[in-house]
Amino acid sequence: MLRQLLTATAHPEVVHLFEQALVDMRRQGAEIVDPVRIPEHDEIPVAARFCVRLKFDLNAYLVSLGPQTPMKSLEEVIASQKIHPSIEKRMLDAQAEPPLANECATNCPERPLQSWGWPAEGV
Repeated sequence: MLRQLLTATAHPEVVHLFEQALVDMRRQGAEIVDPVRIPEHDEIPVAARFCVRLKFDLNAYLVSLGPQTPMKSLEEVIASQKIHPSIEKRMLDAQAEPPLANECATNCPERPLQSWGWPAEGV
């Protein structure tokens, strides 16, 4: 179990569910190695530890929902201030990331998800 991934900002209910999953797996006979520590983990900037595609993927998903979607980008989600405090820093870090080299905003704005193999009928 890589407990280094459970940060101080993790929501208590998420941590509880995570711990319960470990109990359930043990009860089913799984051998859980706990804890596992990766020394280099602490040297990785926090923003890089999580999904580096978050901004890209969320923006593509919101665009795929069509014009009725109230928010069209991560930037608009952040501006709405409707973010749970446990993930606010991650969202802000993701928004600060530079665009991906192949971000769909530059090469497939009309079909962002389909260019990555997602079904045309949506998610």
